[in-house]
Amino acid sequence: MSSKIDWARSGQDKALVFDGKNMLVSASAGSGKTTVMVEKIRRYLVNGGSLSRLIVVTFTRASAADMREKLEKEIRELVRKGGEEAARYRKELRNLPLAYIGTIDSLCAEIYKRYFEDVNRSPVFAVLDEDEARALRREAMEQTAEEYLAEGNEDFAEMAKYYADGRDFEGLYAAIGSVMDFLSVQEDPDGFLERALATAAKPFDESPGVEYLRKSYVRKFARLAPRAERARECAKLIPEAKVKAALAVIDAAAEGVNVVLHADSTRRFYTAIHSYVQQSGFPSRSIRYTAEQCDALAEARAYVNAVKDLFKEASSVFGEYEEAAALERGVASGAERLISAVRRVTEVYAAMKEERESLDFADVERFALKILSNPERAKELRDGTDYIFFDEYQDTNRLQEAIIGAVAKDNLFMVGDVKQSIYRFRHAEPQIFLDRYRRYEGREQGSNVPLNMNFRSSQAILEFIDKVFSVLMTYDFGGLDYGSTSRFNKAGIDFKGLGDEAQIGVAVFTKEEEEETELPEVYSVREAPAPPERRDKEAEYISSEIRRLIAAVKIPDKESGEMRNMRYSDIAVLVRKHDSAASIAKAFAGYGIPYDFSRPDPAAFTRDLNAIISMIKVIDNPSDDHALAAAMLSPFGGFAEDELAAISDEGEGEYFYERVRSHTGVYAARVKEFNERVSRYRKLSALTDVSSLIARIATETGFLAGLLADGEYERIDMFNAYVKYLQNKEAAKDVTKFLKFSETPFKPPAKSGDDCVRFMTIHASKGLEFPVVFLARAGGGFVNTDKFDSVILDPELGIGVKSYDEDTRASDKPLSRKAIELKNANENKLEELRLLYVATTRARFRLYVTGTRGTRDGWGAEYPEKCNSYLALLDYAAANDPSLKKYFIFDPEAGALPSEEKRRRGIYTLDGGEKITYYEYPFAESAEISNKYTVTALNSVAESDSEGESVSEQYVPSLGSVDTETGILYHKIMELIDFGDCSLDGVKTQLGAMARAGVDVSGADAEKIAEAVQNPLFDGARTGKTLREREFIYYAPAREILRDCASEDKTLLQGVIDLIILSEEGNVLVDYKVTNASADTVRARYGEQVRLYARAFEEITGLRLARKAVFILNRNEVVDF
Repeated sequence: MSSKIDWARSGQDKALVFDGKNMLVSASAGSGKTTVMVEKIRRYLVNGGSLSRLIVVTFTRASAADMREKLEKEIRELVRKGGEEAARYRKELRNLPLAYIGTIDSLCAEIYKRYFEDVNRSPVFAVLDEDEARALRREAMEQTAEEYLAEGNEDFAEMAKYYADGRDFEGLYAAIGSVMDFLSVQEDPDGFLERALATAAKPFDESPGVEYLRKSYVRKFARLAPRAERARECAKLIPEAKVKAALAVIDAAAEGVNVVLHADSTRRFYTAIHSYVQQSGFPSRSIRYTAEQCDALAEARAYVNAVKDLFKEASSVFGEYEEAAALERGVASGAERLISAVRRVTEVYAAMKEERESLDFADVERFALKILSNPERAKELRDGTDYIFFDEYQDTNRLQEAIIGAVAKDNLFMVGDVKQSIYRFRHAEPQIFLDRYRRYEGREQGSNVPLNMNFRSSQAILEFIDKVFSVLMTYDFGGLDYGSTSRFNKAGIDFKGLGDEAQIGVAVFTKEEEEETELPEVYSVREAPAPPERRDKEAEYISSEIRRLIAAVKIPDKESGEMRNMRYSDIAVLVRKHDSAASIAKAFAGYGIPYDFSRPDPAAFTRDLNAIISMIKVIDNPSDDHALAAAMLSPFGGFAEDELAAISDEGEGEYFYERVRSHTGVYAARVKEFNERVSRYRKLSALTDVSSLIARIATETGFLAGLLADGEYERIDMFNAYVKYLQNKEAAKDVTKFLKFSETPFKPPAKSGDDCVRFMTIHASKGLEFPVVFLARAGGGFVNTDKFDSVILDPELGIGVKSYDEDTRASDKPLSRKAIELKNANENKLEELRLLYVATTRARFRLYVTGTRGTRDGWGAEYPEKCNSYLALLDYAAANDPSLKKYFIFDPEAGALPSEEKRRRGIYTLDGGEKITYYEYPFAESAEISNKYTVTALNSVAESDSEGESVSEQYVPSLGSVDTETGILYHKIMELIDFGDCSLDGVKTQLGAMARAGVDVSGADAEKIAEAVQNPLFDGARTGKTLREREFIYYAPAREILRDCASEDKTLLQGVIDLIILSEEGNVLVDYKVTNASADTVRARYGEQVRLYARAFEEITGLRLARKAVFILNRNEVVDF
């Protein structure tokens, strides 16, 4: 590696120095941070170091696997070069699988296993996954509630009145869960709770929350102060007769601002914001004014209005002093009740885990920190460690920071990029990175090393990113000055042949206003004109541009560097939330663009992999109770839970494995067969590698045959890919090394030949790169759900609860609560800024940002924190750097939609080119059959084929506009709704619970939803079983799936069924729609989709459907098929 890279050119050489101090590397996107980390470890080994004396912490297990692979390659190269050190390098290669390279969680698990006696715990434990931990914690909450109620605990009863929504304890459980989640990542949870209670009890004028809120608004007023002089200058440009009046109003506004800025206490601040009265008499615009005078008057008026609006906002937020102080006095008792319940639940939860010999992830970290609080233990680890390498340091939380701090000794090598810290929802705190960065600015405690040369993107894209973020990301808004610390400047790679065509575009679309239809006195459904279907111009533009890129643009090949035609697989469409891309996927289907809209859900393969690992653990150690139970319950064992319980009850011995061996009951023959199989594989494991052993187990136990029979082709592919992945791995040479290595997750390779556009969330795209990136739906407003939560927390400001009126039970928000909401909103906005950075830095050669301007997205904002969408942030950047305006395109028109006939026959006309046709292959029908179809795409084809048929789009009035976002919203609600509680109050309660769970239900109409779920169509759902949002893959002859096709060749049909109701009255398939189309039009438009859903369901399950219907959500109408 070192012989091929000019480390000095990129500044990476500074990060490779061993200077005896901690080092913080700020590695911008595409700067090769992993390469630098691997090279530094390589140099450490060359200088005589050993992997056994390193701790390498990665953010994910997949990253750990990648790090091991890269190190293995480097060490093999050192071995290949030979020399006196070759034998030592071979030893390091053998020890690589045993070296500590993993997540912070697995490091803590290692510490726990080594020193478990220090915390009086058992060395045998199982780590609960998130679902298991959530379920057990819920059980602890329910038990606690029952105990409190049995005791007649008045505090609990009082608290339950306010949190429990009057019907159940869901709201209370959500509040307790929020506090427990927050505490799980704090260095000192008990200390935080004590501080939070002390903070809540402080007098109103001394409340940290009130002070934070006051200072926040003082800063807002301070930003207005400098504008006063400019407003005065503008006022002097208007006609002389009006100058005096204008100056009087401006001076009064400036004086009001000045009073606020000098209000050095809460009481004085209240007086200042409530005493301001805007002076009247500001001049109005006149037709006699020149254009220059009109502009000057408008600018001066803008200042006066900004002052007026800010005083109005402050008065509304702070309210009257006495009322706000009274609200604050109720905070302490509410916080104390809640914290008391949290402590009780925590104790019960801990006892339940101990009884089950289980820990959750937070426990493992907490016990590790407790062990390291013993100076002797911490010294042992420090003395045995030469260096600690910490990747993705920007995503650390306070507990993890304390753990690493306990082990480090001026030997920390931290790599990260605070600009890419996007996991706040997992309690990551970028401020930890920024605080350390500032401590190291003096170079006494450590050194800061920037890596800003980008080896991913073209110069044009890097210049665009530099310009945008030099404006947006400042010390005040972002925590760092991008312009002076983080600019890419010159690209690390000079890409040849990209041409002069624009490589960046910001396409801004104007939201179409709905035309009001004037209805006649006598309305006729039959004769009414059909309204035009609303176009998704953004989706059409993206589709059209992709087709143009594929037809006409070449890019450098990553491997050869030669120019080649662009492929669909070169393109990624990034969105903030996966659901927002549904209509874009629909447009792709219309334009004939292949795409992958699937959401990666590796849960099934994870279960398979866990079963494999459990089996190998039993082969390695047949006395491992946890592994034995898991293996017997897996497909390799074939036992059910009740059978395992019977075996355990009937057997003899203290441990489960003893009871299994001694079992002589009804399952004795199967137990014997299982034990013999384990014994045979145990002998075999000494003679073969792990990949061959796993393949043999899967074949002989019928595991693969079972997957094949069930049509689980993707799981088979994943399994085979895993076996292949293990081949020739040093870690798979024997069982012991494999079990150490198995903690590193397997990342399956991308399917070769899948030439399609990828849809992906911005979070999922982190760490990836694509030749072409479309950041779509960039006009969507940022969502802050904290305001819906009953309790919110902050490390400095404490706990934010609502105040409740004991008589009316109405709630209000004290200023301490509003302060935390404001702080969270600010930090969420910064997270969105960092997400914008991540999204734009994924692109190598072309970058598109597309979106529709909203009414509340902050377009034209004066300050970046007022921007409420990615488009608004880019608009703000362009307003402050006019050179960015050249990238903006407003309401671009999409190219024409290609006809289905042209797509079918393979005839296209390229711009400026000649018509292209193809030889008619005799088996064309079979050749044209894809290996997989989606129901949505086939329905789109059927719909386009039916154009011109005598089906009129008869307009039916509804209760409001119908758009894609509305459809997505109501689909999500119907996926989660409880049909058994269909009263209006019940629906409102459920919507509140959804909001607390992070579902954006702000646009939902509770009355309309209540009417919908009360529809007789759903009567069976109230008593029977429901299957919701069920994905399926149906493997069948093409003639059964495709219209006008006689081929017997089999293909896959993929889709998602909204709802299946299984009841004694008959099974019902329901597909939800939000549409204004008539019933006849719905039948014509969606008939093919319903047919395919029904066929797939009946063939896959063997059940028959008694009814098939489309339920039109926006008008509570059932259309039967």
